[in-house]
Amino acid sequence: GGGVSGFASILMYATGIPMGATYFVINVLLLIIGTKILGTGFGGKTIYAIVMTSIMLGIMPKIIPADFIHEFALSNGKLICTFLGGAIAGLGIGLSISQGGSTGGTDIVAMIVNNYKDVSLGKVMIICDAVIIASSYFLPIPEQFYVEGMDIVDFKIKRILYGLCMTVSYTA
Repeated sequence: GGGVSGFASILMYATGIPMGATYFVINVLLLIIGTKILGTGFGGKTIYAIVMTSIMLGIMPKIIPADFIHEFALSNGKLICTFLGGAIAGLGIGLSISQGGSTGGTDIVAMIVNNYKDVSLGKVMIICDAVIIASSYFLPIPEQFYVEGMDIVDFKIKRILYGLCMTVSYTA
């Protein structure tokens, strides 16, 4: 995916810096900048959204069994899972933005740009995420995904296309 988490994972694979540390530092910096530009109400609502997202990321895997997710992905294919995941992410992002906050990351960048320019939030988010996703082409394939004899270029292009599909589905 794109956003700050995508950027953090690219940095992790390129430099070895832990993803969690990069994600946290970038989000804190963006939150400080966003709060100064967009106001303290924005900052509080964004902190709430980030905390709730963290809590739900801990709870949901316990509620929805991994077997169900794996079976769903196998029976319905990667593309439908990509769009379904994007739709769910878009719902959360939309709820946060409609209440004057954000979910952090490139949402904040989009809201800052929108504050100064008449550009939709979705366009800014798609551009940011597309650049981040496309840059993953230059990373090596993680060892756990490599299969002997695989077409590496084909794998990388498919990975980018799935990421772009998810981005378009959650910003639509």
